[in-house]
Amino acid sequence: MKITLRKILAAKDALQRLIDKEINIKLAFKLAKIIKEINGEFSLFEERRVSLIKKYSDKPDKDGSVKVKPENIQAFAKELNELEEIEVDLNFKSMKLDEFGNIEITTKDLIALEDFIKE
Repeated sequence: MKITLRKILAAKDALQRLIDKEINIKLAFKLAKIIKEINGEFSLFEERRVSLIKKYSDKPDKDGSVKVKPENIQAFAKELNELEEIEVDLNFKSMKLDEFGNIEITTKDLIALEDFIKE
């Protein structure tokens, strides 16, 4: 499945909330595989995002934090947007809606998981 990093980022929190629910073993296995794959992509994304922040930031504050310089915000946002639009190829089986059983999920989470679920 090809998916943008932006969609992975949007689904990450919803997937994390889903793993805390009582779900059937088949769905739990699929979910574990999905999370394992997206965590790898998320780590690579995060490394690149941090390097972009460093590229466009001032020297670190006293507490070690760095911030993008105001004059660099537009260039930073452009590169970050390009990074988020990168498509990656994930290798997992989609979750099926009927596998969710009676678990409760918010509409917001369902929308975020749309690319990971098929009817």
